[in-house]
Amino acid sequence: MTNEENVPVLIRPQLVPFLFKEFEGKQAHYDCRTVKSVVFLPSSSITSYLYTQINYTKNTLKQDKFLFYFTVDQKAQKTFSGTVYIDKEGVKETLYMSEQKVRDFNNLLEDMFRVSMIFYVDACVEVAKISVPKALEQFIEKYDLYEVGIDIEALRVMYFREKKTSNLYRFQSKSANRVYHFA
Repeated sequence: MTNEENVPVLIRPQLVPFLFKEFEGKQAHYDCRTVKSVVFLPSSSITSYLYTQINYTKNTLKQDKFLFYFTVDQKAQKTFSGTVYIDKEGVKETLYMSEQKVRDFNNLLEDMFRVSMIFYVDACVEVAKISVPKALEQFIEKYDLYEVGIDIEALRVMYFREKKTSNLYRFQSKSANRVYHFA
């Protein structure tokens, strides 16, 4: 594959606040900006998935790693961005894949977001004995989702649609293409 027919692997902005808080990594603050670098080791499931998408040939001595680089720019209004890099023996390069593969990868991350939201809300309702709307509000606040245009109504609709089946059924049936009603 050549770079002319591929695009950089960018993470959907509405997923960045969630992934930023959930993945372990190194964080820094400068010039009204917070950045986080998250390393995915060769043994991780995300790395294995990305290896298959780029037709990576594994080397038994040294495997390349992937990095997610998240930026939260807090100048006038918060903006979120995420880029995936490949670390080839210490040299970091932007990862490029076809538009379809980038979309598929983002759909997988979107499914992780949805399943996490369902488990979070279920735990709040069952353990903390709070209402679904209150649990959704806590989820939105925890992950700064108001900042990316996600509101309680959008998550409420998504939550009840997803609850019509088992919590992991989404991985069996279809991938998510975006947060429902995301602006």
